[in-house]
Amino acid sequence: MTYLVQNSANENLFIILGVGVGLVALIIIASIILYVRLHKKTSNVIDVEATISEEDHDNIILALGGEDNIKEHFLVGTRLTLVLNDYSKVNKEDLKKYGVERTLEMSNKLILVGKKLDNLNNSLDDIKRL
Repeated sequence: MTYLVQNSANENLFIILGVGVGLVALIIIASIILYVRLHKKTSNVIDVEATISEEDHDNIILALGGEDNIKEHFLVGTRLTLVLNDYSKVNKEDLKKYGVERTLEMSNKLILVGKKLDNLNNSLDDIKRL
Protein backbone atom coordinates (compact mmCIF):
# COMPACT_ATOMS: atom_id res chain seq x y z
CA MET A 1 0.00 0.00 0.00
CA THR A 2 2.77 2.45 0.87
CA TYR A 3 4.43 1.57 -2.42
CA LEU A 4 1.33 2.67 -4.36
CA VAL A 5 1.03 5.95 -2.44
CA GLN A 6 4.72 6.70 -2.85
CA ASN A 7 4.67 5.78 -6.55
CA SER A 8 1.61 7.98 -7.10
CA ALA A 9 3.27 10.92 -5.36
CA ASN A 10 6.39 10.53 -7.54
CA GLU A 11 4.27 10.47 -10.71
CA ASN A 12 2.43 13.64 -9.62
CA LEU A 13 5.75 15.35 -8.92
CA PHE A 14 7.05 14.50 -12.39
CA ILE A 15 3.83 15.73 -13.99
CA ILE A 16 3.99 19.03 -12.07
CA LEU A 17 7.68 19.49 -12.93
CA GLY A 18 7.01 18.69 -16.59
CA VAL A 19 4.18 21.20 -16.82
CA GLY A 20 6.28 23.84 -15.05
CA VAL A 21 9.24 23.37 -17.38
CA GLY A 22 6.90 23.46 -20.39
CA LEU A 23 5.32 26.73 -19.24
CA VAL A 24 8.72 28.34 -18.65
CA ALA A 25 9.85 27.26 -22.14
CA LEU A 26 6.65 28.66 -23.66
CA ILE A 27 7.11 32.00 -21.89
CA ILE A 28 10.73 32.24 -23.09
CA ILE A 29 9.78 31.48 -26.69
CA ALA A 30 6.89 33.99 -26.63
CA SER A 31 9.20 36.65 -25.16
CA ILE A 32 11.78 36.11 -27.90
CA ILE A 33 9.15 36.34 -30.64
CA LEU A 34 7.70 39.51 -29.13
CA TYR A 35 11.14 41.10 -28.77
CA VAL A 36 12.05 40.33 -32.39
CA ARG A 37 8.75 41.72 -33.69
CA LEU A 38 9.02 44.94 -31.72
CA HIS A 39 12.63 45.59 -32.64
CA LYS A 40 12.53 44.58 -36.30
CA LYS A 41 13.67 47.40 -38.56
CA THR A 42 11.88 47.85 -41.84
CA SER A 43 13.71 48.93 -44.96
CA ASN A 44 11.40 51.83 -45.86
CA VAL A 45 11.88 53.70 -42.57
CA ILE A 46 14.47 56.45 -42.58
CA ASP A 47 17.00 56.30 -39.75
CA VAL A 48 15.46 58.70 -37.25
CA GLU A 49 18.59 58.57 -35.10
CA ALA A 50 20.43 60.66 -37.65
CA THR A 51 19.71 64.32 -38.11
CA ILE A 52 16.99 65.13 -40.60
CA SER A 53 18.31 66.40 -43.92
CA GLU A 54 16.95 69.57 -45.47
CA GLU A 55 15.11 67.52 -48.10
CA ASP A 56 13.54 65.31 -45.43
CA HIS A 57 12.67 68.43 -43.43
CA ASP A 58 10.79 69.78 -46.47
CA ASN A 59 9.05 66.44 -46.99
CA ILE A 60 7.91 66.35 -43.35
CA ILE A 61 6.47 69.85 -43.69
CA LEU A 62 4.68 68.81 -46.88
CA ALA A 63 3.34 65.66 -45.19
CA LEU A 64 1.85 67.90 -42.49
CA GLY A 65 0.18 70.14 -45.07
CA GLY A 66 2.80 72.88 -45.32
CA GLU A 67 4.24 75.45 -42.93
CA ASP A 68 1.04 77.51 -42.86
CA ASN A 69 -0.94 74.46 -41.74
CA ILE A 70 1.02 74.00 -38.48
CA LYS A 71 -0.28 76.15 -35.63
CA GLU A 72 1.35 74.50 -32.63
CA HIS A 73 3.25 71.36 -31.61
CA PHE A 74 4.71 69.79 -28.50
CA LEU A 75 6.42 66.52 -27.65
CA VAL A 76 5.69 64.47 -24.54
CA GLY A 77 7.50 61.13 -24.40
CA THR A 78 6.51 59.13 -27.46
CA ARG A 79 3.67 61.44 -28.52
CA LEU A 80 3.99 64.50 -30.70
CA THR A 81 0.82 66.57 -30.50
CA LEU A 82 0.01 68.94 -33.36
CA VAL A 83 -2.62 71.63 -33.70
CA LEU A 84 -3.24 72.24 -37.39
CA ASN A 85 -5.42 74.48 -39.51
CA ASP A 86 -6.60 71.71 -41.86
CA TYR A 87 -6.25 68.07 -40.83
CA SER A 88 -7.26 66.76 -44.25
CA LYS A 89 -3.92 67.98 -45.68
CA VAL A 90 -1.91 65.50 -43.56
CA ASN A 91 -0.32 62.56 -45.41
CA LYS A 92 -0.07 59.91 -42.69
CA GLU A 93 1.69 57.36 -44.89
CA ASP A 94 4.58 59.75 -45.60
CA LEU A 95 4.96 60.49 -41.88
CA LYS A 96 5.63 56.79 -41.18
CA LYS A 97 8.98 57.18 -42.97
CA TYR A 98 10.08 59.56 -40.22
CA GLY A 99 9.39 57.43 -37.15
CA VAL A 100 5.62 57.86 -36.79
CA GLU A 101 4.14 54.48 -35.87
CA ARG A 102 0.50 55.58 -35.76
CA THR A 103 -1.67 58.65 -35.59
CA LEU A 104 -4.56 59.57 -33.34
CA GLU A 105 -7.05 62.17 -34.52
CA MET A 106 -9.07 64.29 -32.19
CA SER A 107 -11.42 67.15 -32.95
CA ASN A 108 -8.79 69.84 -32.38
CA LYS A 109 -5.43 68.04 -32.59
CA LEU A 110 -3.46 65.28 -34.24
CA ILE A 111 -1.25 63.05 -32.12
CA LEU A 112 1.68 61.26 -33.73
CA VAL A 113 2.93 58.22 -31.81
CA GLY A 114 6.44 56.86 -32.20
CA LYS A 115 9.48 55.91 -30.16
CA LYS A 116 11.86 58.44 -31.67
CA LEU A 117 10.07 61.61 -32.67
CA ASP A 118 12.72 63.98 -31.24
CA ASN A 119 14.17 64.85 -34.64
CA LEU A 120 10.72 65.37 -36.10
CA ASN A 121 9.91 67.72 -33.21
CA ASN A 122 13.24 69.55 -33.66
CA SER A 123 12.48 69.91 -37.35
CA LEU A 124 9.17 71.56 -36.46
CA ASP A 125 10.96 73.81 -33.95
CA ASP A 126 13.20 75.02 -36.77
CA ILE A 127 10.30 76.35 -38.84
CA LYS A 128 8.89 78.24 -35.86
CA ARG A 129 12.26 80.03 -35.47
CA LEU A 130 12.39 81.16 -39.08
